[in-house]
Amino acid sequence: MVLSTRIFIVDDSRTVRLRVRQILEGAKHADYEVIEAADGADALKLLEKTNPENLPYLILLDRNMPNVSGDACICILKSDPVWKTIPVIFLTAQADKSEMVKGLSLLGSNDYLPKPFDTGELLARVKTQIGLKKAEDDNRRLTQNLEKALQAQRKAYAELKETKIQLAETHAVAVMTKVFEKFVPKQFLARIAPNGLEHIVSGTVSSRPIAILFSDLRSFTTFSEKMTPGEIFSFLNEYLAQMLDPIELNDGFVDKFIGDAIMALFDQDGFAQAEAAVKAAIGMQKQLVAWNATRTGLPHMDVASGVGIHIGEVMLGTLGSSTRINSTVIGDAVNLASRLEGLTKYYGVRIIVSGEFLACLDKDSYGFRELDLVSVKGRVAPVTVYEIYQDLEGNAWDSHRNMAEVFGKALALYRKRLWNEAREQFQACIKLAGSDTASSLFIDRCNHYGDTPPSDGWDGSHVMESK
Repeated sequence: MVLSTRIFIVDDSRTVRLRVRQILEGAKHADYEVIEAADGADALKLLEKTNPENLPYLILLDRNMPNVSGDACICILKSDPVWKTIPVIFLTAQADKSEMVKGLSLLGSNDYLPKPFDTGELLARVKTQIGLKKAEDDNRRLTQNLEKALQAQRKAYAELKETKIQLAETHAVAVMTKVFEKFVPKQFLARIAPNGLEHIVSGTVSSRPIAILFSDLRSFTTFSEKMTPGEIFSFLNEYLAQMLDPIELNDGFVDKFIGDAIMALFDQDGFAQAEAAVKAAIGMQKQLVAWNATRTGLPHMDVASGVGIHIGEVMLGTLGSSTRINSTVIGDAVNLASRLEGLTKYYGVRIIVSGEFLACLDKDSYGFRELDLVSVKGRVAPVTVYEIYQDLEGNAWDSHRNMAEVFGKALALYRKRLWNEAREQFQACIKLAGSDTASSLFIDRCNHYGDTPPSDGWDGSHVMESK
């Protein structure tokens, strides 16, 4: 497809404009698009509204016009850094040689054609100026591209030179950093050593909200008593490797392994970190089921784990001295996440999250139930805790969901101090699920409060005496 060549004809004579249009649009072997303007002011307004890529290839300009004359118009055109590249042919009745010299040399027109003009001569001069314009445009583009290429080459050379110098100086640091990342996650290093591992110092700290996940094996102390130290290490390494996959798959990172316990962090923006953390917890529980089904080593029994998750403001940084530094995460949110993991044993569930954490999730995407309002060890304010049971599948999921609905009704009756009615509903939960540690706990509480009612200020919370 051949694009039309745009030409402005600027003349106060409508007759002249019509004749020029007819000549140009009727030209053979050319596709000219003619734009008319009645004087210099109209032409300048048209140019101002035109995108640079759609500017005309040529302007045919009369000299004697009202408002803004051709002489005034060309002075403005030639003073503009973009418009000055548009060739101008004076098409004028001023045929004196002195006027022609003025138009070409003083005013800077590219050509001069007196009226009346010959059709063939007009077309020839138009074709010549447009050809020169296109050649100059191509030359300018080539020059710009060459200059960009030269600048890029100079930059690449400078960067290559600098890289070679830095490579020689930092090779040892790069090797050390790669090894160090096996002990301290690279996500952590980005915060505690932003200027490189060689510049790490104690006291580097930053604060931000993060989702914290704690996981711990059930009855590890009991079954590890029958294993040799070598067998314990072999088992733990295999177990931790299994649990690491769901964490890394959801863009989390392990802050530390504490024996059989795992502390993982999820540092995405906004609510994405909550979604990532809960998906990791669900993945860990599913991975554990799959691993139990294929595992052949010690211990000769299925192993289980509990996961606690909370989200809150924490301090990430380094502690120590000039001779010994440790990376760490501290804050009330970390302590609470650890306490929630401990509650999984107490309530007999696999995953527990705080109310603050649950508020960050799309609740329609997960199976959950409110477990209790509890004051954990070391914390005065009670926390609403929830079980996430999305790791269950098929009939087990349906059964647990039905039980969770009844449990919610029982919990509401319990908080209204309707002990007998609540106890009946908790007993119904056990029948639906076969067993439910949380319901059994509340049955004991209903029995206790039936004999010894709580104080008038009781808010339904339970105070934990141990971790």
